[in-house]
Amino acid sequence: MAEVRHEIAGTLRIASTGEFGTSFTSELLFAFRQNYPQIAVEVIFLSLGYFLAPERHQAFDGIFYWGEPASDDYIARKLGEAAFALYASPLYLERHGAPQTPADLDAHKAVAFREPNRLQSWHLESGGQAAEHAPSALCAANDYWMLKYFAVAGEGIVYLPAFFTEIECMNGDLVRVLPDWQSVPISINLLYMRRRYVSRKFATFVDFCLEYWRQRASYSTPRYCVEIVRPPTAPQWRKKP
Repeated sequence: MAEVRHEIAGTLRIASTGEFGTSFTSELLFAFRQNYPQIAVEVIFLSLGYFLAPERHQAFDGIFYWGEPASDDYIARKLGEAAFALYASPLYLERHGAPQTPADLDAHKAVAFREPNRLQSWHLESGGQAAEHAPSALCAANDYWMLKYFAVAGEGIVYLPAFFTEIECMNGDLVRVLPDWQSVPISINLLYMRRRYVSRKFATFVDFCLEYWRQRASYSTPRYCVEIVRPPTAPQWRKKP
């Protein structure tokens, strides 16, 4: 009925991964709601396994996706790019020093992402040179939030998407390591199924997403920030003798 009355209203169902959703999607959707309060938004955070099953995606109006769609059934609107880079806490660098070349990473502690069969390799490029590091980590997890926690706490160097570390770097809780090196940039896309009819509310949403990414710095939306890992003066988590 809202469409018939030429109003932009209704409900949008948007999917995203958790780490990308809380780093960027929540910020964008908050700004969108400020401009279009009559549109309700439902956000579903999905695991990578869900994204590997495209037949399930038809229930969503749009999907925020880091990478290229695996199916021609989708239209991909590119919002921007992001890359992996290396980060460590000032505490870690004070204790262990900073690597000067990728070869120096062998002598450093790592916090690594656990893929199904192995630890994620660190692919790095700089000035036409390429390096690949296979981390050996005492702390590994298949969750970027946990890896960031341990990195901020000083447990080692971590390989994370740049969009996922913005707040920590701004606050000084993480620092770029080997700042001239990063992975190949990966496209950030808004995906939606190819269909004959696109509602006015979703067309408006697509336009807003493209505009927001281009003008992000001009928006005063609150940034998502987790509780910073700040050890107390006395390490209270240790048992007293």
